[in-house]
Amino acid sequence: MLNRRGVFLALALVPGLSCRDFLLGGLLAGLLGTGCGPSVPETSPVVTIKSPVNNMPFPSGVPIVVSFQIGGFDMDPATGKNVPFTLDPLGNQTRETGKGRVVATYNNSSNILAVAANPADLTIRVPDPMYGSPASIITEGSGVIQLSLQYGDETFVFPQRSAQVTVSIYKKP
Repeated sequence: MLNRRGVFLALALVPGLSCRDFLLGGLLAGLLGTGCGPSVPETSPVVTIKSPVNNMPFPSGVPIVVSFQIGGFDMDPATGKNVPFTLDPLGNQTRETGKGRVVATYNNSSNILAVAANPADLTIRVPDPMYGSPASIITEGSGVIQLSLQYGDETFVFPQRSAQVTVSIYKKP
């Protein structure tokens, strides 16, 4: 894959290239790097959404049941070893490598609308009535449900692979 350094090197090796062309190439190289950081390791903790599927229709004002699964590994900073990531059914309020919970948000809000930590029940209702009213949150139009992983102390797992799904909300008859 070509990165910024590779673009500059390739441009420098082209005979007869003007300074203007070189600067335009540099701009292109900068654009290639925009928003790109280190990639998330393929083994990092992951949450995936099994259902609903993209653009699935739901009535307004009703919680949406999302089924998910988790996997991947969390690196233990003390030992440098990878630990399988699991849900913590005890709901400990501390940060423990490889243990945590799934949190749900809706429409890119930072407000958490549901929490799941029971490994025997890999579903989450968005919103959980404890966190908000479905009538005021699940409204007509398109919505995005995002699931992420947190430790017991409510810090987000990093790095992680979160999941999202777009749903279509229709007016309840």
